[in-house]
Amino acid sequence: MSDVHTTVEWVKEKSSVALTFDEQNLLLLPPNAKPDNRDYFRRLAITVAERAIQEGCSSLLAGGGNETDDTGDVAFYLGSGDFGNVDNVLKAMGLEGQVSIRHKIM
Repeated sequence: MSDVHTTVEWVKEKSSVALTFDEQNLLLLPPNAKPDNRDYFRRLAITVAERAIQEGCSSLLAGGGNETDDTGDVAFYLGSGDFGNVDNVLKAMGLEGQVSIRHKIM
């Protein structure tokens, strides 16, 4: 699996909230987050990493234009809320105004 630590450090550096990383479950968490099933997020991150390999990139988060192999995908726990649009997701992660979204993968 690609190195997720580069991704985690980049996101934590850009975020306006104090995110923590659960390395065992490949999961970034906002303050006071307590997801019920952390194993679900671990499996999600592994599945996404496998898809990235199929797409020929090291990270679906970084995208196909990413020219390095030092990134990897992690799961994000957002908690409860209306996350049907990108702006709400970025706000929950503390990344509003810090990243640009080129395309969405479902």
